[in-house]
Amino acid sequence: MVRNDNQEKECHYYPFVVFEGLSGSGKTTIARSLVATIGGIYLSSTPEFVAYVRKVFGDDRNLQERYLYYLLGNIHCSEVARQMRIVRPVICDRYLHSTIAIHTLLGVSAGLDVASLGLLQSDASYFLMTSDE
Repeated sequence: MVRNDNQEKECHYYPFVVFEGLSGSGKTTIARSLVATIGGIYLSSTPEFVAYVRKVFGDDRNLQERYLYYLLGNIHCSEVARQMRIVRPVICDRYLHSTIAIHTLLGVSAGLDVASLGLLQSDASYFLMTSDE
């Protein structure tokens, strides 16, 4: 898809907000609650249409393949958010920050320049933390 940056600047856009954090930190609960409150659109960076593939790439057999799987979800999420934020605010449960942080920690490289993907940058990102208490 080719975008005309001048056209994008002329349009009104609603915010693209991302919630990041560990599993169980409340990302989904808060994101869905915010969507219900403001009438936004909920996105998960692992879209349903590729969820079945997670069984193949979701484990630790090949971390680079797993990284690429999550990047595919981020690319899809970016394109959907880019289109939908014209209509309503878009709230995303995990996005590029988690994908890069987790795989960098594991010492995995995607073998490509992630910045060159042209993914939509969030207007606000929130990292949720919880304690063991």
